[in-house]
Amino acid sequence: MIKRLYELGYFDYQKFIVDNQKKLSLSPIMSIVLIKALDIFKTKKTSATQEEFCKDLLISSSEADKVLSKLFEQGFYQIYTSENENHLVEEFVSFDGFFDKVEAIIKNDLLDEGKDELSKIIFYLQNEMHRVLTSKEIDIVTSLVVDDKYQYEHFTKAVNYLVDQKRNITIKAIFDNISPETKVHKKKENKLMKDFMDKIK
Repeated sequence: MIKRLYELGYFDYQKFIVDNQKKLSLSPIMSIVLIKALDIFKTKKTSATQEEFCKDLLISSSEADKVLSKLFEQGFYQIYTSENENHLVEEFVSFDGFFDKVEAIIKNDLLDEGKDELSKIIFYLQNEMHRVLTSKEIDIVTSLVVDDKYQYEHFTKAVNYLVDQKRNITIKAIFDNISPETKVHKKKENKLMKDFMDKIK
């Protein structure tokens, strides 16, 4: 996906590299060289000459070689050869390693955001219920957030509904009312919730 966006010109790799130097384990000079390499790769898939590569870079060709070697060792790009129709061997470059790193960082960032959302929901529920949630209740809430994609506002709406109805705020009651506009979720009880329900009947 990221590679395709890059090829279409929709991925701002320069900004991404600068913003994520630490996560990518890049030094400032490595970031500059990587950006330059990606600039060249957009228009030329084969290896660039030293003159092409060092143009506009305020570093020597020997220093650029050292940095490129480090990037290669860290898996940012790969080099392979292929024989063309004239039986001449050409050297090609692949930045799939870099795109894989980008996708991994984006995925981890999304997971971190999910963890923050879950923590906020648990804190809110504990505050509204005036007690600490049990491990089983936390499992249920986690399932609703992670598996069923319910968000903070869904929980607040369910709790506010229970308060308006003068009903006790319990995880079971929240589960039954978290999405009053649709009954699909109620029919989709997973094993974890079923076990929990059985225990509290």
